Amino acid sequence: QYQVYGKPENLCGRREGRGHSKFSVVTYPREWPDLADQLSMGGDASFAESDFAIELATGATVVSVLVSGASIYRHLVHYSCPDQQRYIIRLLFTCPLYAVTSLLSLRVS
Repeated sequence: QYQVYGKPENLCGRREGRGHSKFSVVTYPREWPDLADQLSMGGDASFAESDFAIELATGATVVSVLVSGASIYRHLVHYSCPDQQRYIIRLLFTCPLYAVTSLLSLRVS
């Protein structure tokens, strides 16, 4: 009636009794649908294919580009510590870059 999921052996193969925790074992009724079945492309359209997902991702991308762009602009205008701000600006570029590539991959797929 129940299906077992998880590893009963202890973490990293260490012996019991040394204070290391074990992996938890999760049981659930077999009647519950598998997550893979819920997310499969067969039959009904998945969330990633819905118009709502694309609109949500577009909105999040626009917010990401605007907030990061404003922060990058402020760092460039007040460029008082070049040794630190050079790396800060590089890091601030990662958020909109990731958002745009994620949006493109969602639209293309």
